[in-house]
Amino acid sequence: DYITLASYAKSCAGALTEAGVKSGDRVAVTMNKGIGQIVAVLGILYAGAIYVPVSLDQPQERRESIYQGAGINVILINESDSKNSPSNDLFFFLDWQTAIKSEPMRSPQDVAPSQPAYIIYTSGSTGTPKGVVISHQGALNTCIAINRRYQIGKND
Repeated sequence: DYITLASYAKSCAGALTEAGVKSGDRVAVTMNKGIGQIVAVLGILYAGAIYVPVSLDQPQERRESIYQGAGINVILINESDSKNSPSNDLFFFLDWQTAIKSEPMRSPQDVAPSQPAYIIYTSGSTGTPKGVVISHQGALNTCIAINRRYQIGKND
């Protein structure tokens, strides 16, 4: 339910804050699709940080290149995903199931609509990953457009 989801997100945000994440920091999410991804994204946004999805389907070398290029220090993972094994100590890996046991963040960080919400890395024409920054306003506009297109309302 949404109450539990919100509680998990607030605790995840609290864990991120304990790990030194500040508003505007970039935090990667590298895990298989599932509830953990949703909790991680909402927790990152609640903490005022910037969500950077990095797929497990990519080779580890490419993932680490994205982490370094994006200035990532903290990576939210699902410990049961075997491909998450870190090859170095450059990053702090935080398991989402551990994060949701942390003290919850009391209130969300204020962010301006123009501030980045997430960064998606694409291969670009050269094959080198390039980050595309999406603002909070841009993300909201996308959600509104999807809701209109599929006629999603408050009762759905």
